[in-house]
Amino acid sequence: MNPGSRSQGRILITEDDFGLRRTLHKTLQSLGFQITEASSGEQALQTMKEQKFDVVVLDINMPGSRLAGGSVKWYLVCKY
Repeated sequence: MNPGSRSQGRILITEDDFGLRRTLHKTLQSLGFQITEASSGEQALQTMKEQKFDVVVLDINMPGSRLAGGSVKWYLVCKY
């Protein structure tokens, strides 16, 4: 994004796979979006409490997380 240009919107990428998360980040940022990353459901929920987003890209199959993607999805459905 060029300095001084407006953001297309704020996106939270929630993905446990680092490579995929970085690829999504770079691609969406190059299109002018402001990106925040979370690598777990817990981190995504905490981040959503602190910031507002226009879109949440959510991996609903994150193993090893106390709050897997499905739980975060239900949080989003109930809250918004």
